[in-house]
Amino acid sequence: MLVDIGFSGSEFTWSRGDVSTRLDRVISNEDWRLTFSDASVTHLPRYKSDHNPLWIRFFPSSDSSIRRDRPFRFLAPWVMHEDFGRVVKEAWKDGVDWGHALHDFYGMRMPLLSLIGFMVGFLLLRPAL
Repeated sequence: MLVDIGFSGSEFTWSRGDVSTRLDRVISNEDWRLTFSDASVTHLPRYKSDHNPLWIRFFPSSDSSIRRDRPFRFLAPWVMHEDFGRVVKEAWKDGVDWGHALHDFYGMRMPLLSLIGFMVGFLLLRPAL
């Protein structure tokens, strides 16, 4: 038997116009749930899609050492920076826990400082809205 494992975050995972509903779910069988008994699902904010991404944390208790006082924010100009691909690849290498990968991504100070300078330049050069 398959069971919806629940969620935290926004009530809806899909929205178009005035219609919103929870289309996307994480379901599991009993064996999976026993293996990942602490697993949790978070509905993240939508970005360039009508669906909210789902963040599945298999071992959320192992993320307890990671800062939780601010949410992860992806800034679109990051992808235009020359070091973006290398920074992401290093932070998300095989065998790295997702929570720790985000922590490492934020912790890469030199590329991040360069990225901040790049973003300031990007914001100064863009046309006014």
